[in-house]
Amino acid sequence: MHDSGQYNNVSWAAYFQDNWRVNNRLTLNQGVRWDGVPHTYEANNRLGNFCPNLYNPASAATLASGNSSIDPGSAGLGTSPNPILANTPIYLNGIGIPGKNGIPKGVVDDHWAAFAPRVGFAYDFTGAGKTVIRGGFGAQFLPASRGTTCTTRGRTLLSAPPTV
Repeated sequence: MHDSGQYNNVSWAAYFQDNWRVNNRLTLNQGVRWDGVPHTYEANNRLGNFCPNLYNPASAATLASGNSSIDPGSAGLGTSPNPILANTPIYLNGIGIPGKNGIPKGVVDDHWAAFAPRVGFAYDFTGAGKTVIRGGFGAQFLPASRGTTCTTRGRTLLSAPPTV
């Protein structure tokens, strides 16, 4: 059995920055970065993820006697959204499938209003342009990549370490 997904992973970003020369020795940089953070999705809705709010303890799996497989009569069994597995029962209790039960196509919510600061400075110790110290900080938002459940509603904020 062979199948392949058609995954879409696009991120959008822009930033605006301005420099303000305070005097002949100090320049300040300030700005803002915007990140549109849609999550990767599979074009045919073949993704799934565990969503604690969809799990029903009354439909917990029962194991077949004599082995550790799920009993074919177990509650919580359903059909796969993947046509190649259409006749194969799959345990779906608590599994969010895109397009069903309000689950978005990327299995987690996209975030389009992610703004983050950008600040920096340059200071010339002597005013001659020979000894200058520079520094700055910028943050950006990235899609969550691992360990995400359907209850994720926050953003993943990552920042690069200071660079000298």
